[in-house]
Amino acid sequence: MNNYFTGHWESDSSIMLSILQDLTLYGGQERAGTKFFIKNGTKSTKPISCKFGTTFRCMIGKRKRTYCEIEKGYLTKLREEEPELYHIFKEFSDFHFSDFKWTDITINYMPQSTSMKLHFDKINVGDSVLCAFGDYEGGNTFIENREKHKYDIHDARLEPLIFNGAEKRHFVNIVKKGNRFSLVFYNSLKKF
Repeated sequence: MNNYFTGHWESDSSIMLSILQDLTLYGGQERAGTKFFIKNGTKSTKPISCKFGTTFRCMIGKRKRTYCEIEKGYLTKLREEEPELYHIFKEFSDFHFSDFKWTDITINYMPQSTSMKLHFDKINVGDSVLCAFGDYEGGNTFIENREKHKYDIHDARLEPLIFNGAEKRHFVNIVKKGNRFSLVFYNSLKKF
């Protein structure tokens, strides 16, 4: 039974954007990924990278996280507070990349005047699926093309973008106007 999505990419992207805009995303101690962002303006809001899934960290502040025996890890704050998101993300992925199995998701929020530094995804194993959402300008994803010694440029709003971020360096150029949300579906290198 499908509750949220239609199977049509543009419609489902619009629905997913509405869902992401309503979330309270956690950065800071919850997700150290903000070190990858560059804030290029003084008036922009802070970019946020928030993990939805499990972690090896058993504490959040002074509170112990909930351990998930099935996934052999501690639930992230967002996964614990918004458990229904799992079913929403699963329905979305079943419609648009059903052959790809994932364990975790990173939600990135990049407001105007921010970009993401060149990096590898150190804890990802194998391919990842990137989907971007929003009415923004700029914010393209650049993925290393070792054969051409250049970067291929992608707009991840057009379709799911599949690549191995642990093997290919990538970055996001500056969001010139608007806000960019993205979801990265991936499999974690489990260290716990």
